[in-house]
Amino acid sequence: MKVQRVAISTKPDTWTVIGDDYLPVEPIQEFLSYLENIERSPNTIRSYAYNLKLYWEYLQTHGLDWTEVDVVKLAEFLACLYFYSYVFLPFGREVVRGSNLGIGPLGGLLSSLLLASSSLDFL
Repeated sequence: MKVQRVAISTKPDTWTVIGDDYLPVEPIQEFLSYLENIERSPNTIRSYAYNLKLYWEYLQTHGLDWTEVDVVKLAEFLACLYFYSYVFLPFGREVVRGSNLGIGPLGGLLSSLLLASSSLDFL
């Protein structure tokens, strides 16, 4: 899984998340397209793409379906990021316990995604 820049000659560059099947991860792509449609900056979309990639890898590692994630599961993910190392994720990089990975923006992103998917039903 990786984040990929998408260059279209008539529009500013944007970003997507490519899955292990080399195709865009559709729910993430729909959300990133939504952000683009409401004119979020390319830097914001890029940041969200990287954070959603991290979240998607967490879901895959734990065998969770993104449509069944509730606030409790979301809190568990954020707690893992805040308090523990990346042992639970297939990244091959270490993070010092309690190193605070800057989860504030990620928490906001994920809560927005959770609310949008449940109330707007666009994902």
